[in-house]
Amino acid sequence: MLDLYKRLKSVGFDQAWLRSAVLPDWWEDELAEVPFNRASAEAAIAGFLGFPIRALRDPAASLTKPPLTNVCFKRNKKGDVEDLGAALQVVRQTAKIVAAGCAELPAFAGVRTAAEIRETILGSYKTVTLGRLVEYCWSVGVAVINVTEFPNSVKRFEGVAMYEGSRPTVVLSSKRDGPAWLAFDLAHELGHVMLGHTQMGGVAVVDAADWGADVEDDNEFEANEFALELLTGHSEGVVFKRGGFKAHQVGQLAAQYSREVAPGIDPGVLVLAYCKSTAYWGVAQGALETIGDASGGHDIVAAALAKHLDFDTLSDNEVRFLSGTCKLSIEVPVS
Repeated sequence: MLDLYKRLKSVGFDQAWLRSAVLPDWWEDELAEVPFNRASAEAAIAGFLGFPIRALRDPAASLTKPPLTNVCFKRNKKGDVEDLGAALQVVRQTAKIVAAGCAELPAFAGVRTAAEIRETILGSYKTVTLGRLVEYCWSVGVAVINVTEFPNSVKRFEGVAMYEGSRPTVVLSSKRDGPAWLAFDLAHELGHVMLGHTQMGGVAVVDAADWGADVEDDNEFEANEFALELLTGHSEGVVFKRGGFKAHQVGQLAAQYSREVAPGIDPGVLVLAYCKSTAYWGVAQGALETIGDASGGHDIVAAALAKHLDFDTLSDNEVRFLSGTCKLSIEVPVS
């Protein structure tokens, strides 16, 4: 297996990640000494990562990086896109498995404006939060996936808006775990779906930078405005003119502002609005910690995904792949 691991690492897939997501949980490298066992491992790698099995079986054959086809990159630095192929392959494979495992999910209910989505959520809740937005997306046939575990050497991105067949799918991949951060990422990617920037049979829209990045693209402006209107009720968001507050002060003021001035806006969103307005991102994490909103976002997304998956329709290897990429914290029912 060493020759195979070496060649796969050269195109972005390291041994540890392959062992955690692609190869069966019972796999030990010594098993590859038996040709049938090695063939089984090669078949799993070919199936999940798209490499020709003939190339995997030939120790002298070089492997080609996953192609960057049918994709539109946004908010990324020039020159970075060629390094995103491995991460995109992981995302696409995850989305494919999820689409197959959510067969009972209702068909996509059609486009909605940010204002309509916000009104729907506020009809049942006081604010628009990550969990409530995730719940809304699933209810209208939009799959929401958290892909957080990538091969060690690959470049990654914040989010992807795409279609898997007829299913609109949003993938969140930020290293940040704060629910407010991920709420913005989700609202932004949902904007790409609802605004028609990605369509069935069309390109996947890949965002490779976060909320604080400079935007020089019309679709990105539109998706940002969509996200801000969905989360705050205003396409320009909430603008704060006074800076200089410490992290704990920002958190306290955001909580107070949410209670007394803008009861329809989540305090975590207000923290990020303050940081964006003042370009003072250094206080963001501390302020979110003050209001208890600094972590747990990916767990929220993963829990909703697990709730909507029908594990009876998935193979053991597919479940392992999802567990290795999405870190689903569930016990898969034994059939």
